[in-house]
Amino acid sequence: LVIQRLQKQVKATEQENIEMKRKLEEVLNALATLKAASDQRESDLLKKMTEMKDTIDIMAENAREDRCRLVDEFEKERARIRSKMRDVDELLEEQRQELTTMFDKKLSLQDIEFH
Repeated sequence: LVIQRLQKQVKATEQENIEMKRKLEEVLNALATLKAASDQRESDLLKKMTEMKDTIDIMAENAREDRCRLVDEFEKERARIRSKMRDVDELLEEQRQELTTMFDKKLSLQDIEFH
């Protein structure tokens, strides 16, 4: 009778162990699934961060190129305007000399008329 009771207890304990092992495997499988999902999410986030960094790098490079291009265009335009201003200054100087010569001739003609 004692042996039968012990055998029943052993059998019950074995059943409990089997049930605990099954539940433990379920928990372990759930944890493995969560870890896989977490790893995938981390991988996705790293990929997105890398894509964003690459996009920012490209935008920064484009901005540098645009800035250089605009500075070059500005310098060319400034040189063109300075050249035109020199041309205008030369024309004005020529006209001033012509007017001075004409004025001097007119004065000398008037001087001749007065004498």
